[in-house]
Order: sequence, then C-alpha cells, then structure tokens
Amino acid sequence: NHQTENITKWLMTSSAILDVMIGAVSMPLGVSELVHNGRWTLGWEVCRIRLPLSFVFSGILAYHVMCLSVDRYLAVCKPFLYKRLPTRTAYVMIFLSWIIPIACVMIPVFSGITRLGVEHIIACIEKHDICVTAYNIPAMKTITSLLFYLPFVVTYTAYVFILLASQEQEKVMFRATSQPTRAIVTKTSPNKKANLIVGCMIACYTISWLPTWVLGLVISLEVHGVPYAWFLVCFWLASSNAALNPIVFCLNNSIRQTLFQLFFLSKYNKKN
Repeated sequence: NHQTENITKWLMTSSAILDVMIGAVSMPLGVSELVHNGRWTLGWEVCRIRLPLSFVFSGILAYHVMCLSVDRYLAVCKPFLYKRLPTRTAYVMIFLSWIIPIACVMIPVFSGITRLGVEHIIACIEKHDICVTAYNIPAMKTITSLLFYLPFVVTYTAYVFILLASQEQEKVMFRATSQPTRAIVTKTSPNKKANLIVGCMIACYTISWLPTWVLGLVISLEVHGVPYAWFLVCFWLASSNAALNPIVFCLNNSIRQTLFQLFFLSKYNKKN
C-alpha cells in the first residue's frame, strides 16, 4: 500500500529520531542525577533547560503516536480518502508534531509566564541540590492538557474506531472468502500488521508516560508532600519508552516483517 509505505514510514522514522534524542540528551542527565543519589550537580541553568526538554520530548512523542493513530484510522475507516492523500501529508504531520510541543513549552517557559506566582518556590529550589518542576498551576494545567490529555484522548478514540472497523472488516472478509484462503488473507493483511505496531506503540507510550503526567496533575492540584523518589521513578519510566519502541519494532516476528515491508520492500520493488 502506497500510503503505508510513505506516511506511516516517515512518522515512524521521525519517532525513531526522537527516541535517539531522548537517549542522547535526557538519559545522560538522569544518569548523573542517579549517580549522585538524586542530587543535582550540573547547575540550575542546566536544570532549567532539562525540565522543558522533558515536556517537549513527551509532547512530541504524544503527537507522533496520535498522528500514527489518525493515519491508521484513515487507512482502515476511510480507505478511499486515505489513498488520495499525498506523501507530503506525512511531512505536515511530522512538522506539527514537533512544532506544537516546542511552542507550547518553550514560549511560556522562556517568556517567564510559568514562573509567575511561584518565584518563592523557585528561589527555595535553587538553594537545594534538586531538579524538579516549578511552574505555576495554570501553566502546568495548560501544558499537560495540550501535550498529553488532548493527544491521549484523540489517540484512544481513533484506535477504538480502528478496532471496531477491523473486526467488521474481518467478519465481511470471513463471509466473502472460501475456507482455504481465509487464514492467508487475514494473516497477510497490511493494515492489520501496521495496526499492531501502532497499538504496541500506544501501549508502550501509555505505560511509560502516564505516571509522569498523573504526577504533574497531582502537583497542579497543589498536593503537597510528593516524595522526590517519585520524580526519579517517573523520569526513568518515561525515558524507558525510548528503549521500548525498538523492542516493539524488532523482537516480534510479525512486526519485523512489517517494518521490512514498510522501509525496504518498496525500494526493492521499485528497483525491479
């Protein structure tokens, strides 16, 4: 399928680039913090950059997962519309998936909006060797809503429709095909394979990032006394998503075959 080979491929490639960036930027900072038993030794200025980057990376990943879900929704539920979409649709999705989280975080952070009303908290944090989030409640609620809850709702809504449509298509296919060909048609369905990849990515993202965003919601509700160890656990659980995605892509035989088709088979067919 032309769209599966292009739109889905480019979205996954962009997501893989993000995983590399998380591994190269966020995880070394986390390792330094872990080695020093939770103490932050790299200075407050680095901490100020690290916290927004964590939000940005999470938001970019959330929007990529959302775009992949929308891509699969169109492929399964609106196939005729999907076939007419040009490849540049993927570029637009990727651009928006990067620029929206960057704008949602960097503009309020570096304009000082997030610091309004919490200057005393920030001053207190700067006196201690820890690196935690210190944003005012309206900013925190806005960022979490735009970067997690909005794409989260869209992603799961789209995937529910995908599952319902896939089940209906399988029933129709089951009734329309003969007994010997049913298993072959179902097994080789490209949509089913691509849906499996996206479903695994959604599950990995939810498991990895949901605790972090729930913790952010708890903080935004002014719940005091949150142990600092929770921040470390949530950070490493979220960072583990960068390692989970390659496992999802490579360890499962069905997914390996699908990725081979998405990335390499189209080039092989063009050469021949």
